[in-house]
Amino acid sequence: MSKKDAVKHFAFVCNGKSCKKCGSKELEKSLSQAAKKHDLKAEFKVIKTKCTGRCKESPVLIIKDNWHVKVKPDEGEKYLQKYILN
Repeated sequence: MSKKDAVKHFAFVCNGKSCKKCGSKELEKSLSQAAKKHDLKAEFKVIKTKCTGRCKESPVLIIKDNWHVKVKPDEGEKYLQKYILN
């Protein structure tokens, strides 16, 4: 089985202009660090998206079909715990 086949969980982080200004890059890093901390690096992937059209609510995170807006850049651990680890 290849690494690509091992990915089971995804988080989509808006990478639009407003989200970037509000910390989407830091959010991506926070999610990746949390995945690494919990040894999920091969199973969990953060995907950057183009603008999701919710600029007034940036940054935007989509995980397990749940949309989260105004996510703080350092909350990666919180969302990984809520949706992936529990």
